[in-house]
Order: sequence, then C-alpha cells, then structure tokens
Amino acid sequence: MIFSVLLILPVTLLGGGKQPYLILISFDGFRWDYPQRGLTPNLERVEKQGVKALSLEPVFPSKTFPNHISTV
Repeated sequence: MIFSVLLILPVTLLGGGKQPYLILISFDGFRWDYPQRGLTPNLERVEKQGVKALSLEPVFPSKTFPNHISTV
C-alpha cells in the first residue's frame, strides 16, 4: 500500500487540482473473496462511494510488480 501511495503522490502534487483525483488501491496477496466475507468494512465503504473493477486480466509474467504497473 505504501508503494501505491508513493506512486500516486507526485501526480497528485503536480496536478494543480484542475481535474478530479484518481486513487488506485492495489493489494498484494488480497484474496478475491475477502470483501464478501465482511472482513473489510472500510474498503466496502470506499467501493460504495467510488468505483470498483469487476475483474482484471493479469499480465505475463504473473508477478506482483508487472501487474501493479500494468493497471496504471
């Protein structure tokens, strides 16, 4: 999560506030069914107030860094 924030911070600071903010939250090792288990009430609230990707198609190789970068 720290990596995601550091990746977005420079864009946010240089944006000047003229366009809406985009915050991308990505977790490594986060099971697909955690939200359905009721274990993430804060993320559920963010989802209700924003948007959520229904699915993603991973890139090859299926490693964390290439997949996180491919979503940006």
